[in-house]
Amino acid sequence: MNTLADNKSRLHYLDSLRGLAALYVVFHHLYITCWPLQNATLPAQGIPWLSWLKYGHVSVTFFIVLSGFVITLPLVRCVAASDPADKPQWRRFFRRRATRILPPYFAALVISLLLVVSLDGFKALKWSDVAGHLLLLQDWGIGDDFAINGPMWSVHVEWHIYFTVPLLYLGWKFLGVGLTAVLSLFAAYSVLHFLPHTSVRLAISPQYYGIFAVGAAAAFWVGRRPVPASAPAAPGSFIPPLLAALFCLLVLGLEPWTWYEAHYEHFDLLCSLFAALLIIWLAGGESFVRRVLTTAVLVGLGEMSYSLYLIHGPLLVSFDRLASAFHLSAGAKFLFLCGVAVPLILVLTYLFHVRFERPFLVTKNRKAGAAAPILLPATQNLK
Repeated sequence: MNTLADNKSRLHYLDSLRGLAALYVVFHHLYITCWPLQNATLPAQGIPWLSWLKYGHVSVTFFIVLSGFVITLPLVRCVAASDPADKPQWRRFFRRRATRILPPYFAALVISLLLVVSLDGFKALKWSDVAGHLLLLQDWGIGDDFAINGPMWSVHVEWHIYFTVPLLYLGWKFLGVGLTAVLSLFAAYSVLHFLPHTSVRLAISPQYYGIFAVGAAAAFWVGRRPVPASAPAAPGSFIPPLLAALFCLLVLGLEPWTWYEAHYEHFDLLCSLFAALLIIWLAGGESFVRRVLTTAVLVGLGEMSYSLYLIHGPLLVSFDRLASAFHLSAGAKFLFLCGVAVPLILVLTYLFHVRFERPFLVTKNRKAGAAAPILLPATQNLK
């Protein structure tokens, strides 16, 4: 009998979750391209049942929770170990994080710069924006965090979260996992409270430092429980994530869009709890949902989810320019982008993934022929 921490080949359902979240981000950006959110709601001639695409920000919360879970899972045994040899190797950890994150990131940045210059010329570039992307410091005030390639802002945030993992490790060792998660959330939201402007709060996104600890707590919850590979999920174990999901939907249904814009950071906390409960349920045994999430198509989408997240933004801008040249209505442009742009973006994403991401995903397990999990942004061991 293996624990989940020992059997990472069973994490393909998390790959699929991340792939679906990345695809949702694509459709979110497609939606706001056709109906900008400054209008708060769809125009009268729009398509009201598409308003659920407004909440693309919650996908980033899913990414952070999933990363906290996957990166922490190999540490579960280290935290409980008394053997000095069974300790995290931090230099190797940061080297692997850099190898996993940075090559496709910089490849996507070069492509983004080329597209910006080809569409608008060099005058559209600000050197502060370029420097912020090159140094991954736009979330700390260097340049506009939405310039060149808007979705990259969250990569900068997650990159900086990695540097807090050793501090979290000390908390897990000496304070316990639960108390560390609570203190991390308290510290993160305290910083958020004292940040002066909405733009600064969005760029730094301190709540994600605490939300990462929520994903880590989920890893400790499931990593210490021996679960047979084919064991069915416990009866009723789906109820907590289902209730959390229904509560999230209830909040969105009762509150207007203006409330969400003003309080999205607090809604991120609610979403993080749902994401953690969902992971715990999926890891607790076989279920219909988990079998669906391990289908080849969804796993393949998950494998290239990081690439999709990195390059869909500038590609979508390019297709939007093409659609605008035909003076299409918002609804017609939406259909054009769904039917033409999205399939082409997926094809181009696969080619980008093969060239710039897959070479950095080769692990010992894969060389040996085993199915290694591929998550955005990383699943490799600390040890």
